[in-house]
Amino acid sequence: NKIIATAERLYADRGIEAISLNEITREAEQKNKSALSYHFGDKDGLLKAIIAKHAGSVLEERTTLIAQLYSADNLNIATLTQAIVYSLASKLDDENGGRHYLSIVAQLISANRYDLLWEELDFMTGNKAVMDLYAEFTADTPEELRMPRLMQACHMLFHSLAYIAKAVDGKEGVTSLRDNHRIT
Repeated sequence: NKIIATAERLYADRGIEAISLNEITREAEQKNKSALSYHFGDKDGLLKAIIAKHAGSVLEERTTLIAQLYSADNLNIATLTQAIVYSLASKLDDENGGRHYLSIVAQLISANRYDLLWEELDFMTGNKAVMDLYAEFTADTPEELRMPRLMQACHMLFHSLAYIAKAVDGKEGVTSLRDNHRIT
């Protein structure tokens, strides 16, 4: 969808708050000025569509990695963390807006717009199985500290990945994270 691709690029390059829906419509060369409103409703609807476009593949990859670790009897807090990081870092190699997506989510986290993230596939913490594993592996952490620590880790992860995405965006010869590392 040209509207989504245009919004991803503009939001990542110039910031979510700096871009109007009219500008996205114009940049996407939409002759029908109400096309964006018709398909997405408003800016939040457009952001949800961007998140939904990417979150499914992240969740699928993370689930696959965790299943592999579980079957190899090598699932612990370190490998769970690697699976979460690698599934998100795979967006660095996604030529279909993956790097933009990382920047957009980092912006949403900074703006405390978790409402947009939670609605799509329980995005920030993944599925219940991941949360249960995290709770199991951090059982010695007081309950009132567990979620704030996880949120801080997510904040740092997305901002780090967004920084990397911006640094490598458009550069030739950038290798895949997957080519250089593997979860063991």
